[in-house]
Amino acid sequence: DIDAGTQLLLKGNVFSGQTVTSGLSSADIDLHAGTALVVDDSGLLVGTGSHSTISLDSSQDVTLGGSVAAKAGKVLDNVDIDAGRNVTLSGSVEAGTITIDAGTSISKDGGITGDAETRLIASTGNISLTTGDFGGNIMLTDATLTAPASNAEVQLSALGGHIQQVQGTDRKSTRLNSSHVKRSRM
Repeated sequence: DIDAGTQLLLKGNVFSGQTVTSGLSSADIDLHAGTALVVDDSGLLVGTGSHSTISLDSSQDVTLGGSVAAKAGKVLDNVDIDAGRNVTLSGSVEAGTITIDAGTSISKDGGITGDAETRLIASTGNISLTTGDFGGNIMLTDATLTAPASNAEVQLSALGGHIQQVQGTDRKSTRLNSSHVKRSRM
């Protein structure tokens, strides 16, 4: 468990023009930041247990640009990302189930954005993206969300906002893959 009063930043360094990754490995990882939790593109979070969990939590914003996965031969059961305000996705998460909640603070206002580098893969369960009750959109641009298990669902919920999934003109599919897709909004 790591708890930062303000910002928690996981970022590699640049040596001789090459980016060196920075990572955390453990059976379970629980990170909390008071204002901003940032896993940079060079950041790695690795579950090393037989049933690992990874939790990223910030009272304000979470940015995930790196990679979250299990060590080879191990299992990452669940990844939970929780932000008081906004979640920005530009990295990959591979786990059994993936839950991402934005707008969980008192204001109940916060959104989720994801770009073309966003890859969410829930191998055995659901993917759930939920924004604030009173405000917050889900904006996905060429993001890949995959829940291939039987009866698995990709759940997108923006009760106080809207859901927008934009596909680039060179793409042949929306890359929202599941046996069931649920979208809800107010």
